[in-house]
Amino acid sequence: MSDMHKGTLAAIASMMMIIFSDPVCFAGEINRPEAAEAVRNLIMQLNATYVSLNKSLKQLEKEGIGSLPDTILNISVRKREKDIKLLALDIQDNNKPFESHLYSPSEDEALNAGGRHQIFRGAVTEGMHELKVKYYWKLQASTQEGLAVVPVSVKLGKSHFIDLSILKVGDRVQLISSQLDFSDR
Repeated sequence: MSDMHKGTLAAIASMMMIIFSDPVCFAGEINRPEAAEAVRNLIMQLNATYVSLNKSLKQLEKEGIGSLPDTILNISVRKREKDIKLLALDIQDNNKPFESHLYSPSEDEALNAGGRHQIFRGAVTEGMHELKVKYYWKLQASTQEGLAVVPVSVKLGKSHFIDLSILKVGDRVQLISSQLDFSDR
């Protein structure tokens, strides 16, 4: 609770004690001039508090969500095997379409040269996200597909970096994920 709110509550409590301290005072009836003055002061103080809170609210609305801490998800793709040709990625977040990309031959060459494709960077909601990544590749003459499930716990005010790496493990092609989280706080 802010100091302003504490001060306002203390002032309201003081005014209520003054108003209702006379044992003969009934609801809706004020018997003393000082009680009427106390009520007037309380009304003026409450109005000033309302005006101040309203001004703060309008300022927050004007600044928008940019003043809140960023909750960012970054997803990048790397390919560690030059004989694999990456064709496409399709990502779903909690079973809803999230992001997809078809790779051109020049993008695949850039990945072969050690490049990284940032497939997504943006604000996401806090909570548990289950990313289902369907990936399509070509190895020699055959086109194949795979599916990887990547659980991500997103916390308010943090940046989450997900690295998706396409590589060969034995005779299989797999998508391996790793995650790093950073905070401004």
